[in-house]
Amino acid sequence: MLPIQPALYEILSDDSGIAAIALGGVFPLKVPQALRTYPVLVFGRPTGESRERIKHLESRGYSGLTISVFHIVSIVQGYGMEAYTLSARLDAAVFQALQGYSGTVSQGSPAEEVWIDSIQSTNWMSEGYDEDRKETFITSEFAVAHSEPIPPVVV
Repeated sequence: MLPIQPALYEILSDDSGIAAIALGGVFPLKVPQALRTYPVLVFGRPTGESRERIKHLESRGYSGLTISVFHIVSIVQGYGMEAYTLSARLDAAVFQALQGYSGTVSQGSPAEEVWIDSIQSTNWMSEGYDEDRKETFITSEFAVAHSEPIPPVVV
């Protein structure tokens, strides 16, 4: 069974609306240091204070589905209204691609797959400017209800 992170990557990187804006690509966890093309998307599970805030959302319910929360960050190089507007356009494309998504995502050969019951925005977002990297960003949070690989029983 496919873990949820590669499945989320597939959904984000295969969406034509996102691809038309995120010319630098989609990356898990962080922007590569050598990256020269923007805008980009970065996704990952929340950490720190955000992690504590959403701990109650993540669980494995009676349905057998797991709810995992992800932050999707729309990053544009530069500062000002033009950079902010482009970051907001990318964030809107992410919302369009993910909100209400349901289906099976498969990858590899032989195919591994994961069932996504639903993806919903938690209506949490953050925006800002990273002075060191000279990047404008908008972060949105999504809850993903999905099947999860069940570890083998060791006897």
